[in-house]
Amino acid sequence: MMRAFLLGVRLPGRVVRESLRREGRIAAPFGLRRIGALLLIAPVFAALQLCHWIGFALDEWLFPKYRSVNIRQPVFISGIPRSGTTFVHRFLAKHLVDTTTFSTWEAVLAPSICERLLVRALDRLDQLLGGPGRRLLGWITERMAGRQDAFHPIRLEDGEEDYLALLPIGGCFITVLLFPSSPQIWSLTALEEWRAKDRATLLDFYHRCLQRHLWFHGPDKRLLSKNAAFASWLPYLRDRYPDGRFLVCVRPPHEALASNLSSLRGALLATGNARAAPAFTTAMAKAYLRSFQQLLAFASIQSTLPTVGILDQPVLKAHPEKVLGRLCQEMGLPLEPSSLTQDSASAGTTQPHRHRWFTAAPIPAQFSSQCHPIYEQIKALGHSSSGP
Repeated sequence: MMRAFLLGVRLPGRVVRESLRREGRIAAPFGLRRIGALLLIAPVFAALQLCHWIGFALDEWLFPKYRSVNIRQPVFISGIPRSGTTFVHRFLAKHLVDTTTFSTWEAVLAPSICERLLVRALDRLDQLLGGPGRRLLGWITERMAGRQDAFHPIRLEDGEEDYLALLPIGGCFITVLLFPSSPQIWSLTALEEWRAKDRATLLDFYHRCLQRHLWFHGPDKRLLSKNAAFASWLPYLRDRYPDGRFLVCVRPPHEALASNLSSLRGALLATGNARAAPAFTTAMAKAYLRSFQQLLAFASIQSTLPTVGILDQPVLKAHPEKVLGRLCQEMGLPLEPSSLTQDSASAGTTQPHRHRWFTAAPIPAQFSSQCHPIYEQIKALGHSSSGP
């Protein structure tokens, strides 16, 4: 655990240094709003991560047997952002037999066993008092989510991306919203470029997080993970979990990138990073292109196996229950009998919305011509590209 802790100190330190350098300040200037957002968020964030590390240390002392938990046939949902991963995740979390997945509160507030036990005890006390704590947390969550509900509804009890549990080690891509010019954060989309030692430490930490989750919810359950930023992680996850199942979600590149940029607009404005939009758009387009290349490489090797499935968002959106039902059957994932007649109205990417982005930051003209042929190749390898 010490190696993970040291990495968790070193990586955020590198992010801060990168942002303070001349290139970082030019790409993402420090205006009053950004400084105010950092001064407001940084102390709370640091205190929360310190609590997590204390919890991790106590886990090693009080619950060392969690390390013996076997992660059997986990399901990993990945692909590219805004390609239907949230729908697939929440559908399977609801209907896949004997499964468990991280909730928002577990990933953000209590990734350690000790923290979860403490939160559970406090929640029982709160219920005896009429639930004021739950109402307050719900109100805070709604205010923090803001307009994000139009893209990705956030509730404390909902299933969520477990890469949020990587915040203590500096392995969560969402921090790019605070530090949009940090090469260290963008490198999370290219895990193959990491030093082997650091990559192994990060993957070991993630494995421990999954083991803690299963220890808490039941070691016999099947773990369900969803991380749209894990395209470059898939080969390493396949090597560590050879009996795992991998669902890869794709979508026409320009649609997906435009939707993703639109969904992040409010967060970049709130954190004072509006002036970073041109550099951010360019970096995000490069990350998407890299993700499509990584997914094609992974799918080309694995698509003939019953452990890998490819989901094309337009087809998924049109026929969600048929596409998911057939794919789960092919991959040996048992669904509840009633699941194939539910949820069809909410498939794809949450609620419809108008794409809005900063007018000074258009998507690079060559983006579609570079990505679309790769997208078509991935579709051709998939189980669902021809429809139900």
